[in-house]
Amino acid sequence: MKFLKLILPVFIFPVMLACSESNPAEEISVPKPDPVSLQGPIEKIKSNTLLVKTVSFDTTIVIREGVKQYQIQYLNPDDQPLSLYILEVDLNRPELSIQNSMPNNSTTFALQTVPRIAQFEQAEGNHVLAAVNADYFLAGGVPWGAVIKRGTVLKTTFENSKHTWFGLDKTGAPLIGAAPDFITAQPNLQIAVGGKEPLVEKGFGTFNTNSAREPRTIVGYTDKKIVYLMVADGRQASHSIGMTLKELTQVMLALGAKEAINLDGGGSATFVVKNKEKGTYDVLNKPSDGSPRSVANALTVISSLTN
Repeated sequence: MKFLKLILPVFIFPVMLACSESNPAEEISVPKPDPVSLQGPIEKIKSNTLLVKTVSFDTTIVIREGVKQYQIQYLNPDDQPLSLYILEVDLNRPELSIQNSMPNNSTTFALQTVPRIAQFEQAEGNHVLAAVNADYFLAGGVPWGAVIKRGTVLKTTFENSKHTWFGLDKTGAPLIGAAPDFITAQPNLQIAVGGKEPLVEKGFGTFNTNSAREPRTIVGYTDKKIVYLMVADGRQASHSIGMTLKELTQVMLALGAKEAINLDGGGSATFVVKNKEKGTYDVLNKPSDGSPRSVANALTVISSLTN
């Protein structure tokens, strides 16, 4: 009897499993969530880089379905503080888009702070949820790179042939390219803004010799049409020391970016989210100038649905 008690579970278990698999009600395949895709940015950065020693602060806010806001503070291996602000935008959702927004919602080049740019972009059926600064610019607000706003081409030239651009094509899919590729891509673009250094190309990190730590603004996207807009504060020893281009590349790769570029940074780096209760556009990061700088354009996260 003791022998039977020991082997009985061994024979029963396979029979029960076979019955379960043959049950027609069980044949519907339900995909299991991918644990990696469910991780937040800080978990991905910790798992895939050596940038994080300890996490001081990490919060996630769902602005609306398809748009998440992350705020992360951590210490690097040298016990120096970093503060990151990230927007995650799912462009698979037809009501969501990203626009190239300009001062006064005009097609005339000028300068304006990101909160004001967002405020002027806000309109019925065009609800601005959040925004970051975009391209570098010359005096008077002329951007360094190409400019397409809602299908209207305003500028096709770049300050440097090594510069880059970010855009959405006419289906709403994100694209990143080098300056020489722009003329070919232009007819299919709905929006475009210029950028500077490439950080990720075709899923591989690029090599950048600039090792300066600065406030940064970055845009990148995954092969699943998830766009990341990120601001890293800098030049503030007790708050955030800024990031190198190499570190930006590591972060974008950790987030699964297929393509990513560096946008204007320094005192221009600005992260804005709409305050639903007050209806204002609040600056959440700490610009290194002490207040938001006037810039040439911004990437705004737009919903066609009422907030």
